[in-house]
Amino acid sequence: MDLGSYAAPSSSLVSAVEMTAVLLGHGLCVHFQSVALRLRGRQPAVWWLSAARDGINLGSLMVLVLALIVRGLPAPAAILLGGSSAAVLLLTRSATWRMHGGLATTLLVAAGLAVPPLLAPERTLAILNGLAAVF
Repeated sequence: MDLGSYAAPSSSLVSAVEMTAVLLGHGLCVHFQSVALRLRGRQPAVWWLSAARDGINLGSLMVLVLALIVRGLPAPAAILLGGSSAAVLLLTRSATWRMHGGLATTLLVAAGLAVPPLLAPERTLAILNGLAAVF
């Protein structure tokens, strides 16, 4: 199964905008996870907060997917990579929620997850195509 091909940027300015979108997408995902965890603490008092947290998690996934599409990855690859990144960030933020320096740890993980599509999008897509071929 082929997930598609990489759409290379037309100029260095476009590339810089794409890279900024990926970094902002990962940062917003971490912020959304923090908001969702704050809502989890208030959930027993208000019944609809569980649905709000689900909406926030979906929003963080969509931010990442759209940022990766802007970077030039095809939609199926962006969904696969964005979903995986969002899950890792959710688990990291949940595990470090009450720790001193937990936000910094999660932002560091987010930066690490952003590096492959930022610096080597063609190679990242090749790896994702290889994974898709296995399944």
